[in-house]
Amino acid sequence: MAAGLIRFVEKSRKILGVGANYRDLIAAWGLPTPTEPMVFMKPLSAYITQGTPIKVR
Repeated sequence: MAAGLIRFVEKSRKILGVGANYRDLIAAWGLPTPTEPMVFMKPLSAYITQGTPIKVR
């Protein structure tokens, strides 16, 4: 794993995302296309590092 990514996982406290790039999925579901991007946060439990198993709950 790159050194920068290791530091990110050790020191970061938030994961923020911006999503509005799923146009094919939105169209397939027949949903209206958003006029603004959706901003969302992921919990700290979303962090995993190489070799860590992914837990599905």
